[in-house]
Amino acid sequence: HEHQTRSRRSSQDTRPSRSSRSSNKRSSRRTVNIDEEEEEENEEDLIVAAPTRRPQVKRQAFFQAKHGTVLLDGTDVNRNWLQSEALTPQYSPQLGDKVMYFPQGHIQWLQQFQESSSPPWMSFPQKWPIVECEVRDIQYVFPDTAQEYKMCCSVKAKVKLAVVRIPVRNGITSNNQYVLEMAAPRATRHKAGQEITFTVTLRDWDMPDFLIPSDVFMRSIRLAWHTGIRVHVQFKDYSPDERRYVFKTYSGQVEGVSNASSEWPQSPWDCIQVNWDDTEAGSDDAATKIGPWEAIPQYDRDSHYSQILSNFPLTRLPESECLRIKTEIEALMSDEQYNGLFSPFYDDVNAEVFPSYYSAIPVPICVNRIRERLRNGYYRQVENAFYYILCFICIYY
Repeated sequence: HEHQTRSRRSSQDTRPSRSSRSSNKRSSRRTVNIDEEEEEENEEDLIVAAPTRRPQVKRQAFFQAKHGTVLLDGTDVNRNWLQSEALTPQYSPQLGDKVMYFPQGHIQWLQQFQESSSPPWMSFPQKWPIVECEVRDIQYVFPDTAQEYKMCCSVKAKVKLAVVRIPVRNGITSNNQYVLEMAAPRATRHKAGQEITFTVTLRDWDMPDFLIPSDVFMRSIRLAWHTGIRVHVQFKDYSPDERRYVFKTYSGQVEGVSNASSEWPQSPWDCIQVNWDDTEAGSDDAATKIGPWEAIPQYDRDSHYSQILSNFPLTRLPESECLRIKTEIEALMSDEQYNGLFSPFYDDVNAEVFPSYYSAIPVPICVNRIRERLRNGYYRQVENAFYYILCFICIYY
């Protein structure tokens, strides 16, 4: 895939690849995105790509392959990032999630994948560098056009978000720690008591996530990122052998904490400067800036870092809840009334028997994958576990 060569590097070059963060390597064209009801009336003020009619991507007859699902014409459809049986560094949305939304990160995605509506932050009463949102809905869709597919063959997740908290005090202290206080958004004279909602599109691509689970973010800012602290960071690279993006770990030490952009003052986005062990990494400014949630500090067990992290565990379903869901699944499996309905979905659906399944379902799922996810602590919310059971196994198909 020609578009994937953008993120590949030579085998001799081992420095972290974060070129997608560099503004001078992106188009300066202003791009836009927001829900239909929030579109601006003055469209002449926005520079957008003219809508054109494109041939639709063929996705009628699929068959299973070792590395995902492939069209009979040889076209790959990348669903791997949404089919993992365990959590990965990449954000995979779940219903009910609380996430931190970063406009700075979203800008980079919109520069690469242009949309025809204005950005979500254009509807905010203030220019907040960060807001906490709740995931209200998720729709999985195939690439819409052949042009879009050529750019990125990933299945898309359209995530509807509702703003639940906004920053009331935020900034970087002299102790190299990010301070943040948040509160529920106040009603304005324009939108008295009205909830702020918007939709964003996620893909599998080599750019940093602009949605970060709230618990991951809040735990990361509990730490003071002093100069000299050793960190590991996982960056996404494309693996030609595996035909997908994989995470590779790089090491370095913190050089300082500072605001990355005067346009977004007091933002934690890309606020940590890192000096990589690989000396070549420092030659690219874009590769030296990361967010606190991306850094994994290296510390002794008796250090204050260990104590802080242990006091802020990440959100997972309790084992008792996982056991309850497993029990309910087993009850459905053993019920003669439903056994025939579920039997084709115990494992990955047989594409030869049900060829239309892979053209109708953007993110295939099976009973055993749900079992493994429950065992591996994948689910953060009860709603999400049942969402997969009800929507992606039988009823939707």
